[in-house]
Amino acid sequence: MPNTPAAVRQGFTVAVANTHVAAPRRDLANRLLKAVGDVAWVTDEDLLDPVTAISGGGPAYVFLLTELLEKAALAQGIQPDLARAMSRQTIIGSAALLASTTDDAATLRIAVTSPKGTTEQALAILRADTALPALFQAAIEAATQRSRELSGDA
Repeated sequence: MPNTPAAVRQGFTVAVANTHVAAPRRDLANRLLKAVGDVAWVTDEDLLDPVTAISGGGPAYVFLLTELLEKAALAQGIQPDLARAMSRQTIIGSAALLASTTDDAATLRIAVTSPKGTTEQALAILRADTALPALFQAAIEAATQRSRELSGDA
């Protein structure tokens, strides 16, 4: 299951090879898939449904976040061109920072969150049990279930 960033050679593909696939064929598939980004292999084909939900759909979730940042900026009176540029570059820069370090996302989030500051205030709302964490869990579960339905496994 590749994802759309493969179009710019920044994709992530999760693949599975059954017992009938010989090592040379798997190696060939791995080389072909690496041409468009990172590759990971799993042995359990059932994992492809949550992979589809997370990695396959993930770019849409990032694009939605970018849209929402832009809309929030507009609602605060920021001009459209600035709102769009600021929102896009915030996502691009954050992704580049994430790619440049071995720190996990939580560590990076904590590093940018000043105690009692503006980011902490916003995160308190976004991270509430009934907010973004619950929404993401429900969204991924729904996408995983739909993937199972589409593959005839539901």
